[in-house]
Amino acid sequence: MQICVITKQIMALKILTATLFTILSIGVFAQNPDAIVGRFKNEERNEIIEIYKAKDGFYYGKTPAGQIILSRLMYNPSNKSYTGTMTPPGKDFTMSATIIIESNDKLKMVVEKLMISRTNYLTRIK
Repeated sequence: MQICVITKQIMALKILTATLFTILSIGVFAQNPDAIVGRFKNEERNEIIEIYKAKDGFYYGKTPAGQIILSRLMYNPSNKSYTGTMTPPGKDFTMSATIIIESNDKLKMVVEKLMISRTNYLTRIK
């Protein structure tokens, strides 16, 4: 009788340990600021954006032609997002940009100018 109770306690401890390990693993991935680095495709506009970390510590995004369209993106650990500015290709104005990692291969980018906002999704190119 006592062996059965001990076995149940051991099983419960194993399940608890596995659950905690899974939660902590997800938390570590979500807090990696460099997870944004890579090449992404903007599905709506059929554009490619390469996001990289510069020596100044900020993240930037450029087109294959070398035009910088995302500037000074900074990681905010409290809401796990990146904020900076976006200059649309061929335009002379900037907009505020916020990027949120939806998954390892998908980013949600929200750009705003005054009271107008637009959401685009970027998919990682492998």
